[in-house]
Amino acid sequence: MRRFIGLLLLVTLLVGLVAAAGCGKKSGIITTPQGDVKYDSAKNEIQVTSNGKTKTWSVQSLSEKALGVPVPSNTKLQEGSAAIISETDGNQKWSGATFWSSDATDSVISWYKEKLSGMTGFIDASTNQDGQQIGLFTVRTGDTAKSIIVGAGQSGDPGKTKIVIATAAGAGISGTK
Repeated sequence: MRRFIGLLLLVTLLVGLVAAAGCGKKSGIITTPQGDVKYDSAKNEIQVTSNGKTKTWSVQSLSEKALGVPVPSNTKLQEGSAAIISETDGNQKWSGATFWSSDATDSVISWYKEKLSGMTGFIDASTNQDGQQIGLFTVRTGDTAKSIIVGAGQSGDPGKTKIVIATAAGAGISGTK
């Protein structure tokens, strides 16, 4: 599960880099203590170099239906948040999107528990943080894991409830629990 959370963070970083690249420079290099990240928005490509090894990732837009996870009917996709990221050798693939709902967070969490609980490999790790309920759901099958995070929106957000869906395939995820 820790590896999946790390991969989820990488997906978020890569989507953010592509979005940032679209806001100005068409290409560039970001240097970090762990290595270099080179982005080229014209090619929709990101190269990560660390410890002398380079991996290339391609980024494409994604429709919400391609995520393969149910979404409440009254949700709205956050523009520019749906993407699929693939390693060029095809070994790993991640996809994700962010949605907003006008429904209360507790209601959306209950909806997901009902929809997902019968699926093979369902894990409910929901929790309560600072008095707010957070839905943390995973459905694992073979080498694919789909993660759904449901939490309260903040002041100024486009909805009451934020839903983040991410899928990792071929990323060292195996079996079902």
